[in-house]
This record gives sequence, C-alpha cells and structure tokens, in this order.
Amino acid sequence: MSQMGNTDKWVYIDKSTTSTAAYVRLGLGVTGVTPANNIITDTKHYINAANPTTRVKGMSKQFNIAMERYAGDDANDFIAGLAEVIGDGAETTLIIVDHFDKAGVTAKPAKLYNVTIAVNNEGSIVGGGAMDMDVAVYVNGDPVSGTFNETTAAWTAAT
Repeated sequence: MSQMGNTDKWVYIDKSTTSTAAYVRLGLGVTGVTPANNIITDTKHYINAANPTTRVKGMSKQFNIAMERYAGDDANDFIAGLAEVIGDGAETTLIIVDHFDKAGVTAKPAKLYNVTIAVNNEGSIVGGGAMDMDVAVYVNGDPVSGTFNETTAAWTAAT
C-alpha cells in the first residue's frame, strides 16, 4: 500500500485535426488537473417519511486545468490554439492513464473521454510572472474503459 501522488495518473490529449488520433501528454506548464463530477441528483420528500430521499441520476463531469503557457510543447500549444474556438473545432478526446499500475508494462488501464475544450483565459499577462491559462474540459457522454500504450500512444477499448 502506498499513497498516490501527482505522477500516478497521466493525462493525454488528442491534438490531431484528422480521424487519426495523435495523443500527447500534458505536463509542461500544467500545475493542476482537477476533476469535478458535478453530480445530478433527484430529491423527493415523501409524505410518509420524516426525511427526504436523494438519488444520484447522473453527472456532468469536467476537468479544470490550471497551466502556464509554454510555447513549443505539443499539448500546451494545442490547448492554447483552442482559445476562442467554438463548435466542433473545440472537440477532441482525453485519456486518463492509471500510471501507478505496475502490472501493465506497456498497456496501462485507462479511460477515454470525448470532450469539449473551453479556454477561459489563454494567458494572463502579469508583470514578472508566467502567462497563466485557465482551461475547462467538459466531458461529452460516458467514458470508455480500456488500455493505453505509452510507448506507441495507442488506445485500445476494452471488449
């Protein structure tokens, strides 16, 4: 048993504009990737009960990415290039890899998410500081479980 750290989950984004995926790892400049499940509930207070009943009906998952602008990094350049992009042009896929799993030498357990990227701030200009970016990643639909080969950057959906 060990505590999980920031290097135990790796994040890859498809930077391709074609039907052939080109996954690159988020890292340089990224100071945080924070998931938010945004749970959707339904609460009923039945007349025969003293307290209400709440059920989880779904979720509207998103990831918030805090990052500094680094020109020349594939993932950073791709995300920065989505500033002010709307519609289908802001859609891609994101893969979260369970890198802590030592059993999978080349193919690690992972989840693929169809996402829409919204660059809320493409670079704050602050005297003496880095250009900070604020990015929201909205998940579209359900994730797909599978494996990701970090050597070949190949995704394989589970059967």
